[in-house]
Amino acid sequence: MTISKECAGIGEKLLYSREVLQIALDMAAHAKCP
Repeated sequence: MTISKECAGIGEKLLYSREVLQIALDMAAHAKCP
């Protein structure tokens, strides 16, 4: 049970970091546009 909980936590962190990365990419793209 603890292992599955850890896996869920890792999955949440991956989803969160991916979301942050996407936002950063969007901001960078907007910054390049005039």
